Amino acid sequence: RLPFNKKNDLPIDMILALTGYEANCYDMVACGLATHFIGSFRTKAAMLEHELSELSPLNYNDRKEFDKVLHSIIDAYSSGQTYEDDFLATNILKFDDNDYNDLSTLIDHSQKKQCTLIDVSIAFKDAFNEKSAVGILERLKEIQGSSTNQGGEEAKVSADFATKFINSMESRSPLAIHACHRLLKEGRRRQKISESLSQETLVQTKLFNSDDYKSWRTNTAKPNTWKHKNLMEVTQDEVEELFDKS
Repeated sequence: RLPFNKKNDLPIDMILALTGYEANCYDMVACGLATHFIGSFRTKAAMLEHELSELSPLNYNDRKEFDKVLHSIIDAYSSGQTYEDDFLATNILKFDDNDYNDLSTLIDHSQKKQCTLIDVSIAFKDAFNEKSAVGILERLKEIQGSSTNQGGEEAKVSADFATKFINSMESRSPLAIHACHRLLKEGRRRQKISESLSQETLVQTKLFNSDDYKSWRTNTAKPNTWKHKNLMEVTQDEVEELFDKS
């Protein structure tokens, strides 16, 4: 449950989990995956680490006072953070879904703030909010085809993103894709993160014992040969078995 996602119902989690999208520092702060980021990491990180190492709760009257000092130190070295008075958060919290009726917004905002993940999540919201992993892949292929036929810079950007997502999903274990999709869908309905972590542990343990994991582990130099050729070949019973606690 990402802080930004509570207001916008964006499929940020689906994009990260199903496509392997690599979020940069701007993406992570904007989405709430990180609270701060440091621009000049090599210079500032060592100084920040030194100051934090000398900070002790025993020197303060209460926890609130300590937390205030802690935040002030982190903010002093930060190049950006998620608070509402921050240059990133102020801009991002003004987003309105009504402003994103087409895919042309991918370019404008990304170039200004480099928070590409949010732009992509808004532009591909309907696709990644499909009810099944198969449905997501089919919608991405529809976007890929329609954007390619339209022409123009915006359409090209959309087609390029769709192509990357498709290639990434099709290169991964179809069974694992189905498992991740279901974990995320069920995780959204849970109130306790402990329940989600428990279920994730169960599913991952079974995946580690599957043929696909053994293939990936022993075949690192070549393209993986999965048990299933595509998402359509995975049966509902196979997915259910991963989630079976018995």
